[in-house]
Amino acid sequence: DGQYCTVNNKCDDKGSCGGSQPRTCSDDVAKCKLGTCDETTNKCGFKSASNGANCDDGNKCTQSDKCDAKGVCKGGSLKLCSSDQCNDGICDSKTGSCGLAPKKAGTKCNDSNLCTQLDTCSKGKCIGSDTKSCAGDACNNGVCQAKTGLCTKQPKKDGTACTDGQSCTKPDLCKSGKCLPGPWTCQCQTSKDCDDKNQCTKDTCSIGKCFNLPSFASSCSDGDSCTTGDSCKTGVCKGSPKNCDDKNACTADSCAKGICQNKALSGFKCSDGNACTFNDKCSSLGKCAGTSVLCNDGKSCTDDKCVGGVCKYTNDNKNFCSDGNPCTLSDYCSSGKCYGGKSKACSDSTKCTSNYCDAKTGLCASSAAYNGSTCENGAYSVCDNKSCKCRVWTAKTSNSGTTYLRGIAPTSDGGSIAVGYESVSGNGYDSIMIRRDKYGVQKWKVYVKPTKNNELLYKVTRLKNSNEFMAVGYRYYNSTYGNVGWVVRFDINGKILSEATILLYKNAQAHNIVWDGGSYVYVTGEYSLNGYSTPYVRKYEVTGKYLKQRVVTTFGSKKSSYSRGITYGGGYVYIGGYTTATKYGGSYDGFITKLDTNLTEKATYKYGSSGTDYFYGLIYNGGYIWAAGMRYLSSTKTSNDGWLVKISSTGYAYVNKSFARSAGKSETDRLYSLAPYGSGVIAVGDSYDSVNKKIRGWVLRVSSSATTTYTNLAFGSTSYTTLLYDVVSVSGSSYYGVAGYTSNSSEGTMTHMHNTGNDWCTIKIIKPPVLPGF
Repeated sequence: DGQYCTVNNKCDDKGSCGGSQPRTCSDDVAKCKLGTCDETTNKCGFKSASNGANCDDGNKCTQSDKCDAKGVCKGGSLKLCSSDQCNDGICDSKTGSCGLAPKKAGTKCNDSNLCTQLDTCSKGKCIGSDTKSCAGDACNNGVCQAKTGLCTKQPKKDGTACTDGQSCTKPDLCKSGKCLPGPWTCQCQTSKDCDDKNQCTKDTCSIGKCFNLPSFASSCSDGDSCTTGDSCKTGVCKGSPKNCDDKNACTADSCAKGICQNKALSGFKCSDGNACTFNDKCSSLGKCAGTSVLCNDGKSCTDDKCVGGVCKYTNDNKNFCSDGNPCTLSDYCSSGKCYGGKSKACSDSTKCTSNYCDAKTGLCASSAAYNGSTCENGAYSVCDNKSCKCRVWTAKTSNSGTTYLRGIAPTSDGGSIAVGYESVSGNGYDSIMIRRDKYGVQKWKVYVKPTKNNELLYKVTRLKNSNEFMAVGYRYYNSTYGNVGWVVRFDINGKILSEATILLYKNAQAHNIVWDGGSYVYVTGEYSLNGYSTPYVRKYEVTGKYLKQRVVTTFGSKKSSYSRGITYGGGYVYIGGYTTATKYGGSYDGFITKLDTNLTEKATYKYGSSGTDYFYGLIYNGGYIWAAGMRYLSSTKTSNDGWLVKISSTGYAYVNKSFARSAGKSETDRLYSLAPYGSGVIAVGDSYDSVNKKIRGWVLRVSSSATTTYTNLAFGSTSYTTLLYDVVSVSGSSYYGVAGYTSNSSEGTMTHMHNTGNDWCTIKIIKPPVLPGF
């Protein structure tokens, strides 16, 4: 910018040079001069600092130096340095460091020694003199203690000569501050000094010497309690040894403290005087004993005995014996021989084993037998390995909310898989899948993609690969589409293999599914179009791949139709449900629509009355299509009756029949699902029990002409509501699986039943117990 005294100039966005910073010029603090920039000379110069400005006078021992009014740096207060009693503190002006300078010699001080009485300084140190004097003795020197000023004694060197005042000890010497006497040089002073503690001597002192001459006293004590008759002999007291012999060869005899000791001589050879023993030895108890001669002829039915050193054997039929076979009981002796008693009985109380006694161990054992045969637990029990198990049972699904099981499919091992949904607090319904074996034991329970919205599964079918299954239902998608149809493929272990959604105009649902026995499956349901329900059919590969779809439009616009059942047979797909596009003047007609495998509509057949008619389930059996549902007939006195229709592939109704479980009573009866039974069918549903005021599960079995061969209201207690939604064959025409619901704990139910509806099986492994009659 053309100025010497500015630096770091920059161009601004208007093209001008500005934003400058002033040039920094160094101060001369010692001379009270401040650095300044001179624009005329283009150099740094100085100007006088103001009065009282900080400066440095060059003396490190002055503090807070200030410039005066004349521009001279004046030193402040001097730095204080600590001193002691013999040194003055001084400051080095060059470094500012503190040091010490010795005070004048002779300056009084205190060396902290209480034994010195005159202390003065010398060369910066306090020196004490005129030490206090302390008295000593022959073995100690007097010493003054510096900390207290008190006199104490300090032992002289050990071995220093001293005297103890006794003339008979020489030489006396100091040790540890004490005068110890030397050796005694005189033997005695009186006769008492000559006592040798011997009862058999006379002790005297003569001219400082002792004399101990033998005496002949008649009695004395030699101090040994194991001698007797002690007397003095030649100045010594002696006695005779005490006799401790116990006449036992197996003891060592001795005396200790006047008491006889007879210690056992364990292991020493001896003789016990018995001819029927050998290798006689002394025992640890001091007894002589030998090893008995063993007389054993190896026969448990003889008495074996040694007599006079010779073995003798005598038959004894009272002896206990063993024939060597652990599987015989009460073995007995006869004429010196052992004979086996009765054989051991083995039974484990089941008809499913072959029981026997193991000849090696004598324990009862069993092997599996009669697999597949009826056993002790009832007409519908069966042998499985070694156990008698039930083939008829009802299992409740434990849960925290309300559970509904809506569909069921058989597994290859005779068990079944059920699907449905379970309520979750605040989160609607979560879909579930459950697998049980043929005896009702739960293998697994899976929740499929649970969210905070509804996910429901309605039906399930087994696929071409018997270890794979496909289920259908619906789940919430978003606010635009609402619900969408849902297809889930999974394996026999509950692992999800694939998923698909059915995204139609509004609120699509998938209600049923059928496998064609080959490579394809067909799904049906309905969706909302302009406020009316419209059926559809979809085709998938068994791998879950979507192929095509058909919206069923045969019912016309502004009519609601609901597809609930689907079946396959004779190369065609059939769906069934109910529609407001009625033919007979009622509120709803039941309908069946026939489509080819390309989903081309071939025909739609309607069945009904002037009342209300519904189809819920379809099945193809023996070349005919069977439909199950409910209808209202004003000609009967019931509210609604169960309804079965059997038609040909061209729609001709061979059977069109209502079933009222209790004729003449105002009860609602419904049939939801079908399974083949010979050329007839087994149908399940529910019926209102007007006596007990509860809805109860209903089973109906009919012949090919729809003649009732069995009907029962067995499912559910009279205290609870029970609903049956689906039935499937799990073992030919013998056993059937049923999925449903009970209000007892609000749980889903799975049931395996016999085609007779009977349940005579005394072991029920599932809870709650199967109810009488099923």
